[in-house]
Amino acid sequence: MMRKRRVVSLMLVMVLCMGMTFQAQAANLSDAKKKAEELESKKEAAKDSLSTQLEGILTESAELEKQIAEKEEELAQKEDELIEAQIDENNQYEDMKKRIKYMYENGNAEFMEILFQSETLSDFLNNAEYIYTISEYDRDMLVEFQEIVKTVEEQEQAIQEEYDEMETMQNELVEKQNTVQQLIDTKSDEISDLDSEIAANKDEIAKLEAAAADAA
Repeated sequence: MMRKRRVVSLMLVMVLCMGMTFQAQAANLSDAKKKAEELESKKEAAKDSLSTQLEGILTESAELEKQIAEKEEELAQKEDELIEAQIDENNQYEDMKKRIKYMYENGNAEFMEILFQSETLSDFLNNAEYIYTISEYDRDMLVEFQEIVKTVEEQEQAIQEEYDEMETMQNELVEKQNTVQQLIDTKSDEISDLDSEIAANKDEIAKLEAAAADAA
């Protein structure tokens, strides 16, 4: 009788142990499947993040490229204007040299000659006005030359500033292009790690399902 009770007790213990083992396997399988969902979710999130960030950087890069192209056109126009201003400056300078040489070679005596050649008071006044006009013309030439020189200097400075600004944009574009590659590399590594985890977890699920099938 005692022996029979021992056998029954042993069987109950075995059944209980098997039940606990089955519950543990079921819990492990549930955890593994839950982990699989989480890993897939992380992988999709990484892909979405990569796509969103790349789209933002590429949009910014396209805008920078557009600004650089516009800046190049603007610079080309300003350089043409500078060339024209430099030509005007050179022409004005040559005219002034000729005028100064003429004044030096003829001296002020020419003006007195012109006045003494006047036959009437009317001629005298006209000749005096002519002399005044010549000296005023000389002053105007000098003022105009100074203005042209100033314009050329301002245009040269403006062009240099434009080149500096364009160089800054080009450097920024290069940085964004490097960021794109770095981002792709980083996210690729992250997704690759997730793929490895997903594969390992898939194998674990297969083992747990096989163990559950054997226990059934």
